[in-house]
Amino acid sequence: MGSAAALYIPLITEQGTQGVLGICFNSTETQYDPERIQLLDAFCGLAALAINRIKLAEQARESSNHN
Repeated sequence: MGSAAALYIPLITEQGTQGVLGICFNSTETQYDPERIQLLDAFCGLAALAINRIKLAEQARESSNHN
C-alpha cells in the first residue's frame, strides 16, 4: 500500500486567517515540489480573498437590512 501525505495551508488575508486548505498527496515524490507549493500558495491566497469578500458582502447586506 502506498503512502499518503497531507499539506495544510492557511487562507490568510489582511483581516486574518479565513480558514485552512488541506491537500492530500498520493505520492511523497511530488509532495514538496517547490513549483507545486508556489501554485498552491497562490491558489490559497485567491481563495482567502474570495472568502473574505463574501463575508464583507454578507456584513454589508446585514447592516443595510437593519437600517
